[in-house]
Amino acid sequence: MALNDALAEAHTSLADIKVDYDWDWPGAEQEFKRAIELNPDYPTAHQWYAEFLSEMGRHREALAESQRAQKLDPNSPIISAGIGKILFESGQNDAAVGPLKKTINLAPNFAHAHSYLGKVYLRKQMFPEAVVEFEKAAGLSERIADYLGGLGHVYARAGRAADARKVLDELKERAKTRYISWRDVAVICAGLGDKDQAFASLDKAYELRDSGIVFIKVDPLFDPLRDDPRIQDLLRRIGLPE
Repeated sequence: MALNDALAEAHTSLADIKVDYDWDWPGAEQEFKRAIELNPDYPTAHQWYAEFLSEMGRHREALAESQRAQKLDPNSPIISAGIGKILFESGQNDAAVGPLKKTINLAPNFAHAHSYLGKVYLRKQMFPEAVVEFEKAAGLSERIADYLGGLGHVYARAGRAADARKVLDELKERAKTRYISWRDVAVICAGLGDKDQAFASLDKAYELRDSGIVFIKVDPLFDPLRDDPRIQDLLRRIGLPE
């Protein structure tokens, strides 16, 4: 940006940094709007701005931005899946199924779409179907931690506590030698009903400024914690609207 302040891509990337690492919500929105002003035809700016708006609870605006992104890049799997993601984050679970299945038909090996569909099934309490989708996401991604957290969570919610604990042990073993997101540990503990361990892990994620917790307001993997006042305290600390 010091070399050229008129690049929409640079402003979009800076906005994403302000979301994931600075938790500077007004600053992020300012950068997204500047990027779109500079290049209204840049689909990623609309896509990431849509995700930001959904995290803020502004779902109608989020869906409109996501649809603009799709018009600009109709063949993008991540943009197509993003529409389904925003629909389920806004509580429109049935409406989310179609876009996600369409994305999977177009890109059957796209792990994101499988995990998003798994979250829809989770919200609909279709636990066996949620397990299938998260197992696909974990397998397609070579078991990256983000999908393992979701997989462990749905195992727990499906009544497969032993399988959930195996996934939890796998993540904790990885933590001995490499960075993992404590958010992924937290969601498994939440699924198992261990709220104290879930919040202890979220506190670690908060201390590390883990970008995974910026979705806490809308992610179904945090649903078992919604009635606990500690979730509102965490939202306040992150600066997200309650």
